[in-house]
Amino acid sequence: MKVSQKVIIPLTVMIRYFPVVFEDWKNIKDSMRMRDVSPTFWGFLKNPSDTIECIYVPMLMSASKVSDELSAAAITRGIENPNPRICMVKMKMKFCDYLSISLMVIVIVLEVLM
Repeated sequence: MKVSQKVIIPLTVMIRYFPVVFEDWKNIKDSMRMRDVSPTFWGFLKNPSDTIECIYVPMLMSASKVSDELSAAAITRGIENPNPRICMVKMKMKFCDYLSISLMVIVIVLEVLM
């Protein structure tokens, strides 16, 4: 299935960003509790300005930092290169590869049976 780079790149960045958001949210909740600001909906209703400040400022700073890191990594790997990617050496499976795969399968089967 061939999908355009204009779809793949944003989708990949978005998927890569989800774990970072969850980790940041966990850290933000901990820091809010240390500042005695409740990270719940009722805490937001009780003190909206502190809750917004404690959530959005760190999330925006983190998003900015992560986007800079992701763009630097993408540029380093050649995302702006208009030429198609090529491999300098033709890759083939050789006898060594088949032998090592066979040995690993045998070891796994023996480990499961014993």
